[in-house]
Amino acid sequence: MNEENTANEFSRTFNLDLVEKKATEIIIEATSDECLLLAERFSIIEVVSLKATCILNRRKQKELGDYLLRVKMDAEVIQSCVVTLNEVHESINEEFSIIFQKNAPPSKNNNDSQEVVDSYVTPQMYTRKETASVKLVNSLIGINVEPDAMATLCNKIQLGPAQILPGTDEEGPLLEVTVPP
Repeated sequence: MNEENTANEFSRTFNLDLVEKKATEIIIEATSDECLLLAERFSIIEVVSLKATCILNRRKQKELGDYLLRVKMDAEVIQSCVVTLNEVHESINEEFSIIFQKNAPPSKNNNDSQEVVDSYVTPQMYTRKETASVKLVNSLIGINVEPDAMATLCNKIQLGPAQILPGTDEEGPLLEVTVPP
């Protein structure tokens, strides 16, 4: 598995020490530059607006994870109709939750680490590359798709650029995809 750290087009850093006992509300609105970058990534005409209303709770000691983040995401986008290529205006309203944990910083005695940080937060939201054998992907999904067709399908569902790499005689060719944050 390869990892490639790239900046997320729409993200903010928040000091977890400021989270209140009951809940902390954070409202994030995308800048015009962020909207342009998101439209480019998703291959659509325009992201008109994007707003996230976030509720961050510190979890009880007996519960799994340290924090619960609930997000209500509202967006206005313009995309092309796949049949007529006319502009289609769309409102997107989604809600999701993430439970995450504040990890302890690496040991200061660890000579491998050049960077001193206060904490690490999971999940890490960044673009990364993942590699798996075409044979394994076919067996997990229960399909039988040729390598080039699999790469084409991955590109269509925003896992691109996908490419086929040579593998071993036993495992066959490998599929490498780019997973967005």
